Amino acid sequence: MDGSTLGNLGPSGGGGICRDPAGSFLFAFSHAYGTGTNNRAELRALYDVMVLSANFGYDQILLESDLKCVADIFNGRSSPTWRWRYWWTRISSLKSRCTFSFSLIPREGNGPADGLAKAGAMSQIDTVYDNVNALPNYIRGLYRVPVLLGCI
Repeated sequence: MDGSTLGNLGPSGGGGICRDPAGSFLFAFSHAYGTGTNNRAELRALYDVMVLSANFGYDQILLESDLKCVADIFNGRSSPTWRWRYWWTRISSLKSRCTFSFSLIPREGNGPADGLAKAGAMSQIDTVYDNVNALPNYIRGLYRVPVLLGCI
């Protein structure tokens, strides 16, 4: 998952793709968050993917993001700033619904989520995709790259 802001304070959104352990598509999302900061968009995307995963019935979820400060907070290596408390409280309350683990990934590996986050910020429309073929063409292409390279 990823968050995106067009300017920092600007229109923001979040997005992500959920795969099973074999790399097969489960669902994806692109959500609009209104005007905000890039860090708030990242936290909202984290919250959204946790809610969607639990609502779809998945009980063991590996979350991946390219933002180190969020990974550090999630894994207990640091504390959220006061500005993050609202969303962090909501995120923490979800941890009891499923088993979540969090991994930091390189920005280069987060292309599909970044594209979906930017789409949410630009369109200001919320979309959940339940089929890989429903993804926008440019996202579908990015989604397939790691599989083709054998990175999954």
